Amino acid sequence: MANRLRIAHGITWITAILFGLALLGSASTFLVDQDRYGPEGFTDGIHVTAVESDIPLAEVLEALNGAARETAANIYKSAPAVADSVRSTDYYLFTGDPASIIGDPDTDYFPTFGSAYPATLLPGESLGRDQLLGTYLVQGDTGQAREAVRLLRLAGTDAVAFSNTTPAALRWLLSSVAAPPWGIVFAILWTALVLATANLGSTRLNIVGLRLAVGHARLPVLAREAGALAPPAAAAVLIPFAVLLAYSHAFADGYLTATIMQIGAVTLVLVPSATVLSAALLAWATRKYTAGRAIRGARPLGLLAALSMAALALATGGAALGSAQALVQARQFQAATEAYGYHAAHPELVSPAQSYAVLSPEGGVLAEQLGQVHRELEQQGQVWMTDSRTFEAWTEVGVPDIPVLVNSSFLESLPDVPKPLVPEIRACATVPGGICVLIPSRLVQDEEEIIAVVQEWGDFQLSLGADRAVERLSIITFPGVDLGVTPLLDFNRPGAPPFSIDPVLVVTDSSSGILSDDSYSLIGAYTDGARAERELQERGASRIVISWKSIANLAELDHANRVADFRIVVIATAMMAIVFLLSAAIFAAIHHARNTAAIFLLQSVGSGFWRIYGRHLLVVGALSVAPTIAMTFLIDLALAPQLLIIGGISAAALAVTVTTLLLLRRGVNRAALEAA
Repeated sequence: MANRLRIAHGITWITAILFGLALLGSASTFLVDQDRYGPEGFTDGIHVTAVESDIPLAEVLEALNGAARETAANIYKSAPAVADSVRSTDYYLFTGDPASIIGDPDTDYFPTFGSAYPATLLPGESLGRDQLLGTYLVQGDTGQAREAVRLLRLAGTDAVAFSNTTPAALRWLLSSVAAPPWGIVFAILWTALVLATANLGSTRLNIVGLRLAVGHARLPVLAREAGALAPPAAAAVLIPFAVLLAYSHAFADGYLTATIMQIGAVTLVLVPSATVLSAALLAWATRKYTAGRAIRGARPLGLLAALSMAALALATGGAALGSAQALVQARQFQAATEAYGYHAAHPELVSPAQSYAVLSPEGGVLAEQLGQVHRELEQQGQVWMTDSRTFEAWTEVGVPDIPVLVNSSFLESLPDVPKPLVPEIRACATVPGGICVLIPSRLVQDEEEIIAVVQEWGDFQLSLGADRAVERLSIITFPGVDLGVTPLLDFNRPGAPPFSIDPVLVVTDSSSGILSDDSYSLIGAYTDGARAERELQERGASRIVISWKSIANLAELDHANRVADFRIVVIATAMMAIVFLLSAAIFAAIHHARNTAAIFLLQSVGSGFWRIYGRHLLVVGALSVAPTIAMTFLIDLALAPQLLIIGGISAAALAVTVTTLLLLRRGVNRAALEAA
């Protein structure tokens, strides 16, 4: 009995420690990652969407300082930056309440939880004109944020207030517990803890029976047993968050303490719920047990077997799903890295950020003049265009991909475009009404549907321009053109990747006359921003552009964020692999502990390993293969990666099970059986 109880306690504590390590890894990763999105405790802010270009920068900065003073709230302009591929944030301070400033303005110190994403506190007066647009955090309430917006609008700045009251614990739940791969890790460990605790409780049934048999009251006995089952779950919660709190106060001046406490409160429900469920299941399975039956060693083996099979199926299926998703994300990251290489190789490309003037009564005229500059410079090869949003409203559910609108100058810059096609495509895209459609091999069978979408879009554009000379479209298709990773130049789609893999490209130049001048004011990247600025000044329209944003800088920031996101995926996937392997060992150990007597008897009559454990290995194989196949088919993967994941996870589960059983088998002898 004592030996079996020690093994059950050991299994439960190992599972709980794993759970605690997973909680520590997930929470610390989340807290460090929060340094990318802003400091703790902010619920309100403002978005500056436009600034009149004829207002001097000094007046705009004074308006921001005035808004901070009038509202008695500090305002921080968040400006992401990248240095040596490291994502950082500059916070420009407009002081309204000196006593509550976060950080130290004298030393430029701004608190962060880790060193992965550094931050700097700078005076608001050092904010550049090209940084005026974007998010400002208000260290106050909603009323103060709205008053700041009102004051800024009076000064010629277009802004809107926003609130985000989502608790940090909920953000952690949504980004970690409820999302793979961390969600898979917690699901495996939670189920394993239910199984391990149920196994421990069933092992202690002899003790319960003895206490009841000698006259102890039932309620105190059950309460004492609950207390015996609780410490592992309590340690799984308390130890990791004690470590986080200690780190916060030792190395970050107590930064994010409130967030850590919120997450800890959530885990106080999440982890002990496994113990509560296992106790409830054990109570239900033994509801008809008498004290004598418990003393004789009766155990709910059916319950333990069902929990073991459920836990193993979840572990293998979860590991398969997590591995498949990690593989997809790795490919996406590789494609993003390739696209970033293209962007970095073209530091001359800039895109215009429109000013408040576009909303003025003469905004339409200014937009047309910017479009005319686009047309003129495009004819000289100085405008490259991609627009991945044009066809979103035109693509029906039946069309597998949303086409990307590009011009011939951009197309010629791509390294994978077949060179013999370039003159033909340019000739097609520059004639009145000319459109070239490049269709990848994987979508050749959908050519008719794609052309129908392009035709409908083009006809609609022509219907808007009665003053244009184009009477009909001339659409030429180029099927079977595979471009691989195609970088995009439009970074106005939050969260969307700056690339497309083997896309449908709709190629047309401004000389085709399909789109109006004002349409071109919203799209395009210029190879010579200074030249474009001079052209606008000559037309008296330079006030429509508040700044020229570098495509390479935007791509570098996007890539730094993707590196950070992928780092989280790698950490969580590695943890998932460790948890899966150790869980398989735990399940094997529980099976061995449940059947120690039978294993000893079979060994004593000379039975071999397969005779003793063959049935269990068949169950492990079935519970590994079936969930793994089901999960991998949920992810769009080629057959070879699917087979690799299925074979790898099933083989790993069997290998760990066999190794664990071999090690435990060596300790099965008469002395051990008597001790059990």
